[in-house]
Amino acid sequence: MTKKLEFQRQGEGPTILFLHGLGSNKQCWKDTIENLRADFHCVTLDLYGHGENRHVPDQPNVETTAEEIAQMLQRVKWKPSAIVGHSLGGMIALMIELKNPKQAEKLVLLDTPTRQIRFWILKRMVMNTLNKNFDKAIEKQYAHMTGDMDLYHQLVATCKETDRHAYLGYMKSLLYTELHEEVKNVQIPIHLMLSRSLAPSEALQEKVIKKYGYDHLPEENIHRNIKSGHFTMIEKPVELAKTLRSIVGRSHQA
Repeated sequence: MTKKLEFQRQGEGPTILFLHGLGSNKQCWKDTIENLRADFHCVTLDLYGHGENRHVPDQPNVETTAEEIAQMLQRVKWKPSAIVGHSLGGMIALMIELKNPKQAEKLVLLDTPTRQIRFWILKRMVMNTLNKNFDKAIEKQYAHMTGDMDLYHQLVATCKETDRHAYLGYMKSLLYTELHEEVKNVQIPIHLMLSRSLAPSEALQEKVIKKYGYDHLPEENIHRNIKSGHFTMIEKPVELAKTLRSIVGRSHQA
């Protein structure tokens, strides 16, 4: 059981840092990493209050977590070939690069909205709902993330094991952190993946890309080939690993 942010490592080769989403943990990447570790140095961690990390700061948030991870990378002198972030992890990856330019060579963002609800009263309503009936709110939220009922129950159980203070702290941070106007300031290539959960149709994909400030990305950096729910790394790990290989630029070695 870890008491702070702590890197876990597998494999050798170019470094890929994986950052999980809210209510998840580093184990979500295990099948993807299984398909990469023969050729890559795969690094994961559990965010505060998630998985094995039971340490929770007073106010866990995107910005301070990003700064701590950036400092950790600097201490071990790693410059990842890619930082792969899912949802909350994608926001943290963006913040790492905005505050510490060229900390990595590329960002790969899976289902990473750079802004949430616009109106403060709706933001307050989200937090009030979570505070009053956390379990019910989580069950309703995850119903939109996958059509696989076994996976749904697994995801809900994992989320409910997350420290409540950590979940609410990160959620509040996501609600009030807006990076859609800053995405264009990132100095390294961004690769984007959108699931059916976030953008169910091609028409909606274009709206989502524009809404979240990704419309400056070249078409080749928007990966539309994987069809999955919100947790692509669990539903389609082989396809995700193949796409990551193409992004990082290292084919499988037989």
